[in-house]
Amino acid sequence: MSGLLSKPHKAFEGHRLLLAGPLVAVALAVKTATENGAPNTILVFDKRQARRAAQEAASHFMQAVAGDLPGYEEATRALFSDDRPRLGHSIADWPHDIRAHALRLAFGVPDAPTSERDRKETP
Repeated sequence: MSGLLSKPHKAFEGHRLLLAGPLVAVALAVKTATENGAPNTILVFDKRQARRAAQEAASHFMQAVAGDLPGYEEATRALFSDDRPRLGHSIADWPHDIRAHALRLAFGVPDAPTSERDRKETP
């Protein structure tokens, strides 16, 4: 039980981050905000929920834009197994903009070269 209480969570009151931290601290912040009459709905998320949402966003993008590109099926398997190196390898031959956006959605990776070829092309 103590493991769950120490896992990172985030609470949002409307569009504002109320607190990010261990569940016990987040729960106390939610309790205090509620007792003080928080005007907005308060939602609490754990890291797994955020990770799943990122995977789903990347998957939808990849299906819509890259579903017919080589390596798509393997890329999807890598995405949902949370295997970033394998995903990068699977999409290495995709157009740069598609690769960069898929990785950004999946892992929050900033726009950066994603293959050796791109590193050579970047000034």
